[in-house]
Amino acid sequence: MKSLTTLIWKGILLIAIVWVCCNILRWSMGMPFGWTNNFFHAKAELFEQAKGEYNTVFLGNSRFHRGVDPSVYDATMSRLLPEQKTKSFNYAVASAPAGEVYNLFNRLLDEQRSLQLKDIIIQLPSIKTAVGRQFQKTNLHKPRNVEWCDFSSYLFAMRSAWGLKGSKYSFRNKWKYSFNYTVALIENWFAIGMIKDMVLNKAEGLDLSKGGPNQDGYFPLALDDRKVIKSKHRAFLRNNKTAAKRANLSRRFFTKASPEEMKPHLNSSYLAYLVGMIDRAKSEGIQLTFIVPPCMNEFSYNELAAIYHALPKEHVLELTNADNYPFLYDPENMWDPGHLNTEGGRIFSEVLAYRIAEQKSNKNLLSEEKLLAYGTPKSNSKQKGKQSKADTVSKKEKKALANYLKNARAFKNKGNCLKASKFAEKALEVSPDNFKATFLTASCAQLMNKMDKATEFAELALERANTKEQRTKADAFIKSLN
Repeated sequence: MKSLTTLIWKGILLIAIVWVCCNILRWSMGMPFGWTNNFFHAKAELFEQAKGEYNTVFLGNSRFHRGVDPSVYDATMSRLLPEQKTKSFNYAVASAPAGEVYNLFNRLLDEQRSLQLKDIIIQLPSIKTAVGRQFQKTNLHKPRNVEWCDFSSYLFAMRSAWGLKGSKYSFRNKWKYSFNYTVALIENWFAIGMIKDMVLNKAEGLDLSKGGPNQDGYFPLALDDRKVIKSKHRAFLRNNKTAAKRANLSRRFFTKASPEEMKPHLNSSYLAYLVGMIDRAKSEGIQLTFIVPPCMNEFSYNELAAIYHALPKEHVLELTNADNYPFLYDPENMWDPGHLNTEGGRIFSEVLAYRIAEQKSNKNLLSEEKLLAYGTPKSNSKQKGKQSKADTVSKKEKKALANYLKNARAFKNKGNCLKASKFAEKALEVSPDNFKATFLTASCAQLMNKMDKATEFAELALERANTKEQRTKADAFIKSLN
């Protein structure tokens, strides 16, 4: 018994020594929060260099990173409320989960004495994206997400995950989320997988150009030369029907659905955390405002519409309903189904400034005439000509699409899922929003035991479903994956 006790204490001492050594190495690197991402790292450095100069900060993921231009926002606020002397910084980063966004929020408040911020404007992030199969299995354990998963963020992630509603989020799955987040917490404590990346990052150096052309954190998609960004844009140009689908989704959740109808979807744990953030910001003299952005998918709308209706109205704004902001769903203002292009970002930034100014002044500043001036999805002859051309292309490709789908089904029936998947993906190149091709890709991935891909395309299939039958089919498939 004595030897067992001695062994336990030796084990504890060894773990403590390893923890101390790992964290000494981590702290000696002197890396800022966000060093794991080139854009994030550049923003952290630029924000530090101008410490105390900014009084407004935008937080969120790619919809804010690519869609909020501080120069436009500041100029608009200067016209509307010159006494505010607004100077803003875009601290949003693509693919940021809720935990990372709120960890950064807490770090900013910890430094409020030197920063003297007046406003923090946060794109309301979804919790569901942080419990997806791909995120839980792979992304959560990469240095970028391990970095933010400290104890307080771990508690937030756990409570929010357990607060999710719906058959997909079963008791069993929530225990899986808990296990994965606990592993990430341990990885954070011992800097597992981080030291090597820190050394490599130091060696590569810092690219401040990632902070955007104005060095204010805004980096429009048009300036991003990565192939995946360009390919999504080309696919959207070939077929922009998703814009209308996203617009209809926004109407479904913010015009047709009442607050009472959304109540069953409310994540009470998430709401409680957001209210706590509002109270903490208020105690530091900061106005915290959450924004529901445009162009989201069904899963996010379903979750965030309920949160929107439950939050105090003076701390939340909806800039997503196509009935109120049709121009944000005009394909000419969009880069891809989920993001605005440079012109769309300019308009969104200006409208955001108007709405924030209205909150501060209690005046109606954004008139119906001004909203109409932003335009609606084009119906003039020029746009009709473009649509006609697109329809012609679609007719030419219709035969190829049918052949790809036919071959995909044939190979799947023969048990050759690899070839079936290739034909399904070719069909998606022709018609990016095609439900049948998307669902075939998901089912082939499942048969090949590529569960991350199966889940990704199953969720896309649900979003692309045009009929009740298709939605039911996709929903049943998603449940079968769990």
